[in-house]
Amino acid sequence: MASKDQKVFMKDLKKVYQTPNKSQAEIELVNLEEIWSKKYPIVIRSWKDNWNELSTYFQYDTTIEN
Repeated sequence: MASKDQKVFMKDLKKVYQTPNKSQAEIELVNLEEIWSKKYPIVIRSWKDNWNELSTYFQYDTTIEN
């Protein structure tokens, strides 16, 4: 990915992994794909191909206690 696109891409990517649940994250992943897949198809494909592994953290409670 070109360095000039990294900051904007990361802002869009945060919308995927900062959502409160997996179903909303999947919607945001589709939005990410619509925006970036033409320019960076390999990056988007990697996220989609590995989604099951990348989304496992949605199984856990958002509250982490010490």
